[in-house]
Amino acid sequence: MPKLSDLVARTIPDGAYMVRIEEIEETKTKKGDPQLQFSGVIVEGPMTGRNIRFWRTLGETSIWVFGRDLVNAGAEDVELEFNDVGAAMELANNTLRNQVFEMSTIIKPFGENRRGNEWHIIPQNGRANV
Repeated sequence: MPKLSDLVARTIPDGAYMVRIEEIEETKTKKGDPQLQFSGVIVEGPMTGRNIRFWRTLGETSIWVFGRDLVNAGAEDVELEFNDVGAAMELANNTLRNQVFEMSTIIKPFGENRRGNEWHIIPQNGRANV
């Protein structure tokens, strides 16, 4: 059984990190909606080597978060259909896979519908698209 100090040591503190996105997989939410799962690793600073994971749902009410990440990563402005996993995977692979981005994270408090770190790509051109 882990000690509390061990659990806290596993937490990546709020802040900005250089992250290489290594894997992108098609998955589904608990409700069955299509989403992409991104896995990466922090490549600079005191958290170097720590793995991260984040998801982007492709439904009508949430696809904008995926779109914002693509724009912040420098993707061209293209049309993307809701729930079009194939097109989303192609865009993600062409724009994000094996690339290093500055990403920000905040820890979602317990009691909200999600827990853990929430990750976002920081604009590569200095614009604030958050």
